[in-house]
Amino acid sequence: AQCNVPDLASLTPAHREILPNLHMHRGKFPHVRQEDNFCLRCKGYLSTKKSGHYKFYTASDDGSLLYLNGAKVVDNNGCHGERERSSEDKYLSAGTYELVVEMCEKGGGEAFKVRYEGPDTGGSKVTVPASALKHEHKRLAEGLECDYFYDQARCYVPDLGGLTPSHSAVLPNIYMHNDKFPHVIQDNNFCIRCSGYLSTKNSGNYKFYTASDDGSLLYLNGEKVVDNNGCHGERERSSQQKFLGPGIHHLVVDMCEKGGGENLKMRYEGPDTGNSKVAIPASALKHEVKPFYADGLDCDYFYGKAQCDVPDLA
Repeated sequence: AQCNVPDLASLTPAHREILPNLHMHRGKFPHVRQEDNFCLRCKGYLSTKKSGHYKFYTASDDGSLLYLNGAKVVDNNGCHGERERSSEDKYLSAGTYELVVEMCEKGGGEAFKVRYEGPDTGGSKVTVPASALKHEHKRLAEGLECDYFYDQARCYVPDLGGLTPSHSAVLPNIYMHNDKFPHVIQDNNFCIRCSGYLSTKNSGNYKFYTASDDGSLLYLNGEKVVDNNGCHGERERSSQQKFLGPGIHHLVVDMCEKGGGENLKMRYEGPDTGNSKVAIPASALKHEVKPFYADGLDCDYFYGKAQCDVPDLA
């Protein structure tokens, strides 16, 4: 522990929780797993209904910081008992503003209270209510989001992530062959990049396969696990066994067709398939749809990192 809050933005949190608001004191810090030497980083959005001048306050023991749209507006850092510091008046229009608050407790008592005053409060200083605090809630739907590229095909799949697609579509699964490539607008010299998530229900070892004409690549959680690159007729290649727990895993599959026949089939086997090799079903493939915003802030918890001045918790 030091007297400066560490760089929490560069640290991996021990766990994450949604808090409706920030008005905590000794014995009433929800979800905290130890009494001393912990930090919190809560982020989301502040929603204002009325335009005008607002002032923000943090009262904390020990240090705390408050950022609005990336600018530090309250600095209440350091080792101290409960102490309140405020921002300057900030003119805000009705709308939504990115909000980050950080706090560390080195030892002894602990408190963390975030308040504001302005047009939405009738000029009174109040705890920022849950109805004014929002966090982004990720929503997933079945299928993968696929980007289509034309006249970019080579024998080795190019970096499709660096190119601008001609159009996009959601595909329920990846099991395509001649004349059955949905949404493709030319027979040859095209590439596809499909991305989203693989949802697994059971822990264990999984194996992944792509069969393609021409080249294909499959990435799982950022790691290339199937390399079926090159110009060739339909050919299948597999990954090594990959241990996966239940949950969602980032998935990307790339494929290019230079000329002739075209195929792209993605299969897997493991605990969710009874260890049979099957086409990955739409129910196991997910993509993000437009998020919605729910009340409260998304808070990360860190242990053994507390300093009197809040570190970079991001």
